[in-house]
Amino acid sequence: MNIKNTHTLKNLYLDLEGTLIKGFNNSKILHKDIIINFINEYQPDNICVFSYAISNEEDKEVFSTHLENLLHKEFNIIFDNIISIDDMISVISKYDINCPNNFALFPNHYSKKTAFIKFCSSLRNEDTHLLIDDSIGLIEETINTIHTLPIQVLEERYLKKYKKKIT
Repeated sequence: MNIKNTHTLKNLYLDLEGTLIKGFNNSKILHKDIIINFINEYQPDNICVFSYAISNEEDKEVFSTHLENLLHKEFNIIFDNIISIDDMISVISKYDINCPNNFALFPNHYSKKTAFIKFCSSLRNEDTHLLIDDSIGLIEETINTIHTLPIQVLEERYLKKYKKKIT
């Protein structure tokens, strides 16, 4: 599967815990070569954080103060947006009346994959959205129309080519 030949990667979303770092309170860097090689190959227009570790504006501030500069230095990433659970609720609840209005309930109601699909489809655009997340692997979401959301799951063997050393 080759996204580059079939789509322009507009929006890349990266999870924090287990994907970029060990944990919100443990900034050990993970998957550096894989992420850098992927970004270099697909050159997304926007790179955003999409993480259940960031619940609200207060957590965004902690991220900005304690992690954003480290991740910029390690991955050479400038984040275009930090999507908190509150942001997910704000976008999804416009089109899903069953969306919990509390960040504590949200992760129990929606798996990360479901939250990402609902979030992207609620944006109501035709952009390509891709999430790299340790809990669900690599998911490409391409929104073709308001009512159609094709999902492609890239297999683990596909990711292996990004594990090579950066040259």
